[in-house]
Amino acid sequence: MYRSAIRNQMILLGLITVLGGCSMDKHVFVSSVDKPMSVALVDTHRDRTLWEMDIPVYHKLVLDFDRPLEFEPIRANMEPATKLSWRLYNLNPKAGRYIPVEWNSRDLPGTPFVIRVSLRPAPEFPPEFRLAETPPPPPAATMQTLETMPSTAPTEAETLPAEIGSDSVTPSETAEPAAPADGEEPAVLQEMETGADTE
Repeated sequence: MYRSAIRNQMILLGLITVLGGCSMDKHVFVSSVDKPMSVALVDTHRDRTLWEMDIPVYHKLVLDFDRPLEFEPIRANMEPATKLSWRLYNLNPKAGRYIPVEWNSRDLPGTPFVIRVSLRPAPEFPPEFRLAETPPPPPAATMQTLETMPSTAPTEAETLPAEIGSDSVTPSETAEPAAPADGEEPAVLQEMETGADTE
């Protein structure tokens, strides 16, 4: 009988060793297309973020909080958690819903905190379901393009005639006189001689 009591105590001690620290303080968050979630642990005393994650669409996040010397089937520890363990699951059936794609753990300061859940703008699609972006429109014509275009407007030299006094002068009137042929006197000298005879 004495040996039976020792055996029972050893079994109980083994169960406590194996199950000690197990927590039933778990929280599950599912992020979907119409409700993409972000989760953060915020220290209420110092108003600072202890941990945060943007849960991808079609993923499930499981948070598990542990406390020292906690064995909830016998005694529930109401103190703030000192350790966080999290697991991220892909809800796509091809990826395996029961196999976590990411997991990790970290220590907490042991101060009170709250779990803040926020929703990102919806709908949000996973990268493989996003539509291809449309190409940007062609750029508008720039001033440099306009300057290089040929111009059909008349130039200033073609539109403004040369003026002498108030009479306009045509190109034929401003042309230089033709040179006299051999043996002929210039027209100016002929006019002068003709004027001298008349006097």
